Amino acid sequence: MANVIVIVLCLIFSILPAAIANPRTELVYKFCGVEQADNVSEFNQNYANAIVAMEPEIKSNKFSIYGEGLAPNRIFVLAQCMDDLSKEDCQICFSAIKTQLPGCFPHISGRVFFDGCFMRFENYSFFYESSSPHDVKRCSDAVNLKNDQFRDVATKVVKDVVTMAPVHGGYAEGRRKTYGLSVYGMAICWNTLDEKACSDCLSNASTAVLDCLPSIEARSLSVGCYFRYSEFESSNGSNFFNSKGAIFMYLVFILVAVGVCIIAILVGYIVGTTLHEKRVKHQTKHNGDSSDLESSVMKRSLHFKYSTLEKSTDNFSEERKIGQGGFGEVFKGTLPDGREIAIKRMFLTTKIRNEEISNEIDIIGQAQHQHLVRFLGCCFTADDSFLVYEYLENKSLDLILFDPKKKKELDWKKRLKIVEGTAEGLEYLHNDCQVRIIHRDIKPSNILLDSKYRPKIADFGLARLVHLL
Repeated sequence: MANVIVIVLCLIFSILPAAIANPRTELVYKFCGVEQADNVSEFNQNYANAIVAMEPEIKSNKFSIYGEGLAPNRIFVLAQCMDDLSKEDCQICFSAIKTQLPGCFPHISGRVFFDGCFMRFENYSFFYESSSPHDVKRCSDAVNLKNDQFRDVATKVVKDVVTMAPVHGGYAEGRRKTYGLSVYGMAICWNTLDEKACSDCLSNASTAVLDCLPSIEARSLSVGCYFRYSEFESSNGSNFFNSKGAIFMYLVFILVAVGVCIIAILVGYIVGTTLHEKRVKHQTKHNGDSSDLESSVMKRSLHFKYSTLEKSTDNFSEERKIGQGGFGEVFKGTLPDGREIAIKRMFLTTKIRNEEISNEIDIIGQAQHQHLVRFLGCCFTADDSFLVYEYLENKSLDLILFDPKKKKELDWKKRLKIVEGTAEGLEYLHNDCQVRIIHRDIKPSNILLDSKYRPKIADFGLARLVHLL
């Protein structure tokens, strides 16, 4: 039986093309409504409960809708990844985008677009809407100098994709190469729309993006769909099996893989057994409950008293809050000795969160470098978990880089310094640390800056230790 499993796995992995892992988590557009919730804390908790309930479906289907709570503080949430994202990349994209919407609180509506996923919440059931007065388009500043030729190629790609998507499950990609030009297009409707609503939404989207020509890239961001054309292909390659040529290659790969797998069975079985034993030992070591985690922390003298954190933040006052995400808040604190600290308060203390917290503590506890944020300790109560870090005056890179006014603070000398510092931090994690660490979530919001704009890598919740054989 074990040999049969090995053969099947070998066949699967030998015929699949190498996918480009890219969760595409850069912020494209964010919109928050005006009306506010009657009971902000209840509305926030309903959002947190909805996120927890949606995660299993996102993991399996890359899509989820959910309603939580009672009116007038009831919340409805929709989240969906682009079809070309793998399930692993979708989880990373969802983990990033779910922290964006709480920035709209206490307002009762909001939506966020990444190039890899979309998320929206309202206090009413909006799942079948295909258009909104707040739908927007985004045109790049750069234009193609071959205006007429580029316009012709782009228009054909847009029409191709808009026609295909509604009749192919709400998703389509297309590309045309003519006149020495290459234009790529991608369209997706959210899964709640039927074929007609999808067609109507993409029709409006195509009109919007064509108005951007001759811009080399444009997006239409609608409550019912997403459309993009560009000179550059951003897809992760989901449509490998859609052509006859690919099917032929599929069959050839199977025949070749059978021969290769027969030779590989013995080696694969030995290696698989060894890895399984190591994995079981590793999981046994790290899957303790919250009491084990707290005991470990206290032994390393990293434990803060709750009263100390409470006093340092003026009882976690709103004036001290400097950030908020889907599962927690970040406060600025001042210790009795005058040191400034950043305190991350976690809303949830489930086993999953305990494992994530334990993972972050284990990893950052083994890594010390001038370009990594310094972990100072933590605190656990019956309701919340707290992680304490050094406080960095300029907060995260995205708050400066994507702000029209603040980005002027970053001249090219400072930007180069940030790039080099981040690279040095990654080099340390990958090659110079006592264990190899893969961060897996590098983005502007996870690069913090001190008063001199020196970068420090933060947020190791998704990071993994790599144990070399």
